[in-house]
Amino acid sequence: MRSARRRESTVVDVYVYGLVEPRTKLTRYVGQTVNLQGRFKSHLKAKGKTYCATWIRSLQAAGLEPELIILGGPYNDDEANDAEIEWIANFPPGQLTNHTEGGFGVRGWVPSSEWKAKQSARMKGNQYRVGHKHSPETLKKISPLGRSPTLATREKIRAARKGWQPKPETLKGMSATWFAAGHEPWNKGKKGSQVAWNKDMKGVDISTSTKMSESAKNRPKVCCVRCHKRLDVSNLQRHLKACYG
Repeated sequence: MRSARRRESTVVDVYVYGLVEPRTKLTRYVGQTVNLQGRFKSHLKAKGKTYCATWIRSLQAAGLEPELIILGGPYNDDEANDAEIEWIANFPPGQLTNHTEGGFGVRGWVPSSEWKAKQSARMKGNQYRVGHKHSPETLKKISPLGRSPTLATREKIRAARKGWQPKPETLKGMSATWFAAGHEPWNKGKKGSQVAWNKDMKGVDISTSTKMSESAKNRPKVCCVRCHKRLDVSNLQRHLKACYG
């Protein structure tokens, strides 16, 4: 099964090939490779439990082996993906031993209940990397602190998110989650206009002003997800309204 990671298109010569049943002359597998000889040898040595590997071993048990045919090529990566998908789709259902629809990834593959049960049993009690701690060097590499996106990157992010608004169903889900967690509106049960907390206060003395200034210096900084500007937590709401307005 191919890796789900998408590769960039290259100019490497890729061929789409087929494996043919020697007795019936029916194509039983379609694949792609840059090395036809090496890929064919790997098929003959396959020890897995895939449909294709099991079929090849059944031929070998009878003293036979599949025949290799070239269906198309040479292609670049993207062309080979499209050609492989097209070839697989052209064969009758059930004839091929492929598990997917072709191309990179596992598109079209549906894991069986038996496969899921085996995977679940295999992963139970897995202690891989339990208690593992990253080294200071690794933590420094993966830490996002101190990294500032370039102006070009900021502009791309800003352009991509311009005019973005959360969907009504998203807002509804967020609201339901908020109240399900036991949160309540701050003004629940209150009637009429609310009195400002600083009503009747007359100015602020110098000592209080100094304390507030020093406190502001130590206030944690946050980063706007749209323009990536760093600002005080107290200014976040005002900034978001202006940035998304």
